[in-house]
Amino acid sequence: MKENIVHLKKEIVEAKARQAQAKTDVKNIERDMNEFKNNKGGKLAELRNSVEALKKQVSKQSQTMKAVQKEYQGAQLERGNLQFRISFSVHF
Repeated sequence: MKENIVHLKKEIVEAKARQAQAKTDVKNIERDMNEFKNNKGGKLAELRNSVEALKKQVSKQSQTMKAVQKEYQGAQLERGNLQFRISFSVHF
């Protein structure tokens, strides 16, 4: 019973922290909406720049991922070759 109460109190504290974060997020969103309403051109330019930066980041990550995939495939082939050699040498 005490454990249950302690657990529930902990959950209440965590819920209050999430609620506080949500309130902060709402204020930030409202501020952004007001800025957009008052300065659409500037906000659109800011958003475009943000999208371009994200596209570049995705492109870089894609290139990195391709390199890692090639390295992984090479390692798999090498592992297969080593397994074949081991099994071949064990039999002879």
